[in-house]
Amino acid sequence: RRQRQMCIRDSLEISAGQKALLVGFGNTAGDYAVTMVERGCQVSISTQNRTWIIPKTIEGRSIDIVVQDFQRRYGGKYGEQLFSHLQDFAYCSDSDHSGSIDYRNSRIVKNDLLPTLLKNQNVAITGKVQRISNGQVEFDDGQSSFFDTIIFCTGYQENSSLLKKENLGRM
Repeated sequence: RRQRQMCIRDSLEISAGQKALLVGFGNTAGDYAVTMVERGCQVSISTQNRTWIIPKTIEGRSIDIVVQDFQRRYGGKYGEQLFSHLQDFAYCSDSDHSGSIDYRNSRIVKNDLLPTLLKNQNVAITGKVQRISNGQVEFDDGQSSFFDTIIFCTGYQENSSLLKKENLGRM
């Protein structure tokens, strides 16, 4: 039986004017942020890791094709060349990134609209969440703010051990 994956737009119950906090920063959080801004929400993202947001397409070409071109052209040293090229299109969550992408120690998020939303300050990056109480969120930088909606986009670790042959007979 095939299940339909629920689209973020279908499942998100939020309305214009609400303040939303996304805790964690990956592709899902990026998609949520774009949808919420489109619906008129004030969006903040709390991340504990440096994150580079790059578009899915650059100059009309898929980022995956661009990466493959750089791999062919530069071999094992393609990363430095590629990220040098991407800096014009990318945005870093860490304001103290000193103008270069350290791609080895950064999370990469692919999203076409988010770099512009961040540059235009339609989405804010906050510090790490320290405490949450009744919608009031305290961050590691001492700031605090109230949010109508808090969504945890912290990821998961896949565990399919129950599906191994030796475990199926036990069910």
